[in-house]
Amino acid sequence: MSESFECVVEFGGSLNTSDFKVVELNSDLFQAINQKDTPVVFKGDTGDNVVMCDADKTFQLRSLETSNTLLLSVQPPQETDARVIQGSITQHYESKRQPPDVHKLKRLLSECYYQSHEDYCHLLNPMGLQVSSSLWDATQAEDSQSSASLSHSRSWDASHSGPRQAKRQKPNLYTKADLRQRVLCSDAELDAALDALNCIVTSHGHVMLPAPDAVTACLDSLLTIAAGGWDLERIAEPQCLAEMQDFHDPALISHVLRSYCRPGAPPAPDGTPVWALDIPKVCRFRARQLFEAAASWREADFMAQWSAIVPDGVAPALDMLRGDVVLEAQGALRR
Repeated sequence: MSESFECVVEFGGSLNTSDFKVVELNSDLFQAINQKDTPVVFKGDTGDNVVMCDADKTFQLRSLETSNTLLLSVQPPQETDARVIQGSITQHYESKRQPPDVHKLKRLLSECYYQSHEDYCHLLNPMGLQVSSSLWDATQAEDSQSSASLSHSRSWDASHSGPRQAKRQKPNLYTKADLRQRVLCSDAELDAALDALNCIVTSHGHVMLPAPDAVTACLDSLLTIAAGGWDLERIAEPQCLAEMQDFHDPALISHVLRSYCRPGAPPAPDGTPVWALDIPKVCRFRARQLFEAAASWREADFMAQWSAIVPDGVAPALDMLRGDVVLEAQGALRR
């Protein structure tokens, strides 16, 4: 086709500008769409700004006004035939790379924390009966029916002589598939964020963050036991579980080891997981405990208290708290 040409145009009766959206693609998105084997999807909850994602990147979509109105038509069989205008475009969307929305991921996972396996089972089955994990879905469907459906209520409700007191709310638990739908990021970015959070994956596939107070209690126990003579560079996970599982959930213990330790070197010959205490992380943990007790400290008092509660032989330094603590005039510290 030549750069300029003349033709007859006609406007179709079904012309609707809302039927068409034009997106100016980032080069990575353009390549992903052309490859066809790489899925490109739109994501966004109600109230979210919609994003586009390929396998490992996220792109913000921003609406821009076009400098000239674009008319859309189908190529006619002959160039001399009339062209039917099927739509017009006055704005388009620009795609721009953006970081994953980790804040939303944390917010969703914070709706329901993992305390222990027993507590998790109670979330699934608060009545304490032996029912399938789909009970909540069945109950929710039943509650949405008319009052006539009460005659078909479930066996665990039949013994109740009076009317239901209130509708039971399903706890906010999310599988990885749920999070893929709701979090504004690519699948690879979501996996990386979940790995960084050291999330607990339950027997039913729910991804959960451990409760902060449970993590604190578990790490306190680990540090207390380790102070009894353990090699802080060679903490064997089986030994740790054996020592602590009477007091703490095994999933929490494993989370603490992954979060506050690093893999021990060299690895055990038999493949037993071995961990080395991550001293800077432990020192920051102890410092946070002090600031939870008091919002501000004199530097000398803080350093004395801090040194007393970290493992023996560890010398904490204020550089470990860079970005978390402000050193004010006259040697005062505040978080």
